[in-house]
Formats: sequence, C-alpha cells, structure tokens
Amino acid sequence: MSFSEWKIENLSKTELGLPSLMKTRKLPLSGSGIDPVTRLLLPMAAEGDADISLNFDWHGLQENECAGLWLGSPFLNIQTNMPNDHHQKLCWVSNFPPVLQLDEDFVEALSQVELGHDRERINLEKLRKLGHKILIALPATKMLNVIDETQADAGLIIVESRDDLALVRDGLAKQLKRRCGDDFPLVLLGLNNRSPRKPEELSIDAIMQHPLEVSS
Repeated sequence: MSFSEWKIENLSKTELGLPSLMKTRKLPLSGSGIDPVTRLLLPMAAEGDADISLNFDWHGLQENECAGLWLGSPFLNIQTNMPNDHHQKLCWVSNFPPVLQLDEDFVEALSQVELGHDRERINLEKLRKLGHKILIALPATKMLNVIDETQADAGLIIVESRDDLALVRDGLAKQLKRRCGDDFPLVLLGLNNRSPRKPEELSIDAIMQHPLEVSS
C-alpha cells in the first residue's frame, strides 16, 4: 500500500525519545495547493487503500515510528483493529490529523452526537492503556485549553496562520512546558510557510517536516 511519511527532526543535542517519523495514509490530491493536514482531512478516493484496516499497515511500523490516525470515529474498535503484541506496544500513535483542525461549527456539530473530539480523546486513552506512546496533535490555538485532557508523552503543535505563529513566538511552548513539565517534548509542524526562525530558542524540541509519499 502507499502511505505518506513525515520525518521528525530533533533540534536538541540530547536524546528526547521522540519518534523519528510519522506515517499516515497517502495524501489525496497530490500536487494540489492545499496544505497537507487539510488534505488528510479529505475523503479518500475510491481507488484508495480502503481495504486496509484503518488505511494503514500497522505491521510495518517500527518502535521509533508513529502512526498518524483519524481517531474521531465511533466505528474504530481499538481492541480489534490495533495489534497488541509486544513489538507494537512500544510504537507511537498520534491523533493526526486532529479533530480540532476542522471548522469550529463542524466540531460543535460532531460533539452534539458524541463524535469528534470527545471520541478522539476516548480512543487516545484506550491506545495509551494498550501501551502505545501518545503524541497528541493540536492546533496552536487549542493547545493550552486541551493539553490536560489526555495523558500524552509528547505534543505536536500545528501552526497554520499568522495568529498561530504569533502564539509560538510569544512563548506558547514555554507555557506548555510549565504545564506539562520541562521534560515534555514538543514538536512543531509549520503550514503555509508559518514556521519561526530558530524554533529551539522558543522551547521547541523538534520539527516535523512536510511529507513524502512512499509505496510499500
């Protein structure tokens, strides 16, 4: 099957224990001008890998890699779909793309029928109990309000707009570390050319790069 690979570059001189990359399903609309996270939120084409459980080959995942999955679905049976052997227990999982990346009105509509972000949080908790490490992904504007809802091992800050970038420049990562602990690793993904210069000086530990498409 085909998938997209997002490399994670450690900016620190110390070992943070972060995954080396994230794998997601193949991005639709290859070559379009739409940013990659928004493209992941779009439906798959009919000829996509719909026959693959979760649209992702879990058996190819390594310990130091992370699976990026849409977790806002009530039809995702964690116990059934997720491999539960020793090797897979050590891998990382992320709610990527995050439900809160969607339009606020749509997120609210989902919450009214017990879907969306609430379901995503429940699924993250189930994955953590199975032994997976959690990289919680959230838009920059939502990080401080939501970061406490789910126990996570690291955070992924998605910067999409000038306002998002201003939050990072004004010390968002430092605020998160005061909340979660200085040893809580923070990864940044800049969209639409929104990425700060010298992110390591803003308490960002790693950068997630835009994806490459890979066939396996």
